[in-house]
Amino acid sequence: MQQSLQQTPTTELTVVCNSDDGQNITIKSYFNISDSLEHVLTTFNRVGMLPIPPNKLVLIKVKNEECMREVCINDQRQTLSALGIQHRAILYFALRNQSRPEINVHVYGPAES
Repeated sequence: MQQSLQQTPTTELTVVCNSDDGQNITIKSYFNISDSLEHVLTTFNRVGMLPIPPNKLVLIKVKNEECMREVCINDQRQTLSALGIQHRAILYFALRNQSRPEINVHVYGPAES
């Protein structure tokens, strides 16, 4: 009996993170393009590579090679956890045809309580 495992190809992903306090960080790592955006950013955040406190608002853009411009993922500033399920598929669709996928995360001040 032959068993076929459906594997999603991994791709090198560049995440550029800059914040209002002047911190700029660039990270390259491998991810499955089927991973959710929240999963990718939370993974980087958890290992201390990205300075995104849970109460800070983020705006995320993806560089799109076809139209040669950045495309906004979330149209308003949100916390990382607020991205959640709503953007699960966006990473795949945004990055699947890109030769050098890149996400740009801008971190703003804390969310209004």
